[in-house]
Amino acid sequence: MVEVKVVQLNAGRRQGAHYSILEQATRLKIDIVAIQEPYMPKIPPQSLPDSATWITLSAPSFDPVPPLPNYKRSPIRPRTFTYIRKGAGLEVNPRYDLFTDTDIQAVEVKGANLEPFLVVNCYNEKKQAVEGGGPGPTTLSRALLAATLPKVPILLLGDFNLHHPRWNATTTPTASSEAFVNWLDLKRFTLLNNSLVIEKLGGTYFRANLKNESIIDLAFTSGFKDTSWGNWQYLEATGSDHEAILFTAFYRKQGRLDASSSTSLRPLFNLKKLDEVVFSDTFKGYLDSYYNYLECLPEIPLVSQLDLLADKLTIAITGALEASAPKLKVTERSKRWWNKELTALRKEASKALRTFKRYRTPESEIQWFQARSTYCYAIKKAKQEHWDQFLANAIGKDVFTALKLAKP
Repeated sequence: MVEVKVVQLNAGRRQGAHYSILEQATRLKIDIVAIQEPYMPKIPPQSLPDSATWITLSAPSFDPVPPLPNYKRSPIRPRTFTYIRKGAGLEVNPRYDLFTDTDIQAVEVKGANLEPFLVVNCYNEKKQAVEGGGPGPTTLSRALLAATLPKVPILLLGDFNLHHPRWNATTTPTASSEAFVNWLDLKRFTLLNNSLVIEKLGGTYFRANLKNESIIDLAFTSGFKDTSWGNWQYLEATGSDHEAILFTAFYRKQGRLDASSSTSLRPLFNLKKLDEVVFSDTFKGYLDSYYNYLECLPEIPLVSQLDLLADKLTIAITGALEASAPKLKVTERSKRWWNKELTALRKEASKALRTFKRYRTPESEIQWFQARSTYCYAIKKAKQEHWDQFLANAIGKDVFTALKLAKP
């Protein structure tokens, strides 16, 4: 049985929470990490908007999937971001044709012996105000509900900022939630959230003055035939006000499906060690055998003929790379500055959070805030100390590496 692990988290724009979920995902070999409100500072500052660039955090074990190709130059802060584990054996294709909004993104996921599906990562909130205007419609009304989604299995997840009896019977429904629920029923979505976990450990969002449980981080599935979803659970606290939520896809029919071609974010070859002469000679050798096919093509070729030509070119490029570049070795590891102390502090913060959510006393609230602050400060300190040590010992090519890392 093939398994795909998925985690979702609203990081609340907290650096510590963002780093924390990526480290947990590395340790637990989670395949897909969907983040809402990622830590994404703007460099240079807001005083230079024309040259400002949004940057996000990287992780050695993951390939980043931004909401839009040009997200770094977006006039508003991107509020969704997804990561795919390099060693998961998944092929992904960002569907930038479905949404042109940095608050929602769609990613096709395929793999050998895996039922292909579409991941939709959504942060439902009013559109951020830009200069000269006020906030706009919510993400659901301006993007998701009006979208024409492909007829494929879909995993829909995110922070929806909505209350409804469908997932929380203890609160008053949000005015706009009914339209969303009607849309879910029309598209035959099923809720993944586990009510037993929520009953035991509390809602997905928490703060000191909440009167009722808040369940706004949701996941839904639709259209799956050979895949079941389960093991919905909370991970250790990250420092965010939202729970990090893990669940798993179980594909039951091995060997029936093959991964079709798509855009793979992870290169298969180490292009830094490419022998350009060998690549050029090998590639030309492949092309020589294709000339007869090209000469036989009509002036206006059929789509099937163009597809075959594309397949031949893919074979040529792959063959030339195999002859001229070594295979890329994927090493899954945490950030170099992550240490055992940080892991221990995260466990302490997680324990303090569970106690606070259970008893809601002033003392448990203070202990949770202190544990979270200690944990997040330790992350910043460990990162800074590692960077300072690297710069102090930088010689030769390390100096250029440091300069490259310092750029946005």
